[in-house]
Amino acid sequence: MNWLNIAILLVNIVILGIICFYQTYIKKIVSIITSREESYESEKGKNIATKEDIEEITSKMESIRVEISFEAQRRNKSIEEQEKRMLNIAFHSQVILSKWNNVLLYSKHWGNVNRLYEIIKEINDNTLQLTHLVNIILASYKNPQVLDPLVHLVDEISKYALEICSRAQNIATLLSIDDKLPKMVNTPSEYGNVMTQFLNEYMPLIDKIISDEFKFRQSSRDALMEYLKWLNTLYQKDFNIKVF
Repeated sequence: MNWLNIAILLVNIVILGIICFYQTYIKKIVSIITSREESYESEKGKNIATKEDIEEITSKMESIRVEISFEAQRRNKSIEEQEKRMLNIAFHSQVILSKWNNVLLYSKHWGNVNRLYEIIKEINDNTLQLTHLVNIILASYKNPQVLDPLVHLVDEISKYALEICSRAQNIATLLSIDDKLPKMVNTPSEYGNVMTQFLNEYMPLIDKIISDEFKFRQSSRDALMEYLKWLNTLYQKDFNIKVF
């Protein structure tokens, strides 16, 4: 082998070494670039997922916030409606307590039988409203025992309402006899005699009905006062309702 061949061989070996070296280096560079691209894509994917997650969470939170707001409004409205029912209980009770004064006015002084029957109907209507309201309120409480002042009030008022209606009915029956007197006589003198008889026989009965003590009048007043105290404590307010 001459020197020329040796030189060519050495050059080929050097070139081959350079090629091997750079091939390994290029692979490393490609690997690094590929790794960085994969890492970037992965991070980009994570960022996109995170953004989507945040949007989903935000949407759910907004939905929950709206739901909570609606529920709060519903509860506030429910509380307001319940408070109105409680106050209406006191109102109807107060109306019934005042009805006896109306009976006195239209019996002894004006003798209006039709108005007495209207008063009886008004008392029955108010009593029916009380019963309706208390049933709604009782149905909304898991522990009805906390409503004892309410139940006691309605019970006492209902009994007193029955007393008023009974007396008003009796008075109206007696006064209706007075309305029939003019049809029972033919002359002024006969009318005077019949009227005297009516005053002597029936007016004392009316006076007795009026003057007799009520069994449930005072207990109804006391029950209403206790109910108002309970109501003030329940709602932390001062409800001033006149008790007759």
